[in-house]
Amino acid sequence: MCEIEHLRNTREVFRTNLNLHVGAKRRFTVEAISDATGIGCDAIRRHLRGETTPDLGNLLAYMAVLPASFASAILAPAGLGGVIKMDESEADGAHMLSRMLATGWWSRITWP
Repeated sequence: MCEIEHLRNTREVFRTNLNLHVGAKRRFTVEAISDATGIGCDAIRRHLRGETTPDLGNLLAYMAVLPASFASAILAPAGLGGVIKMDESEADGAHMLSRMLATGWWSRITWP
């Protein structure tokens, strides 16, 4: 069972990172994100204020449109990171492994 404090922290991490990318004087307007993701403008504004968090489908839509740094920041509290954007031709395990090896990402992993 999730504790209430953990849920608040998760909501705050999401709100803070969404606000880095979306809104007035940001790279993306609310309307542009709505058009790109299919998420309603009112829902996006609630997410920006931290009133609600998106469901999994909407979270993935945000991650698909926003820079990889957004996804990395959202996943960081779970101990995950290093997200990279892939195009459709790379969205399989072999392409991902090849890219990881080519960029040196693999060598930065700390193994237990």
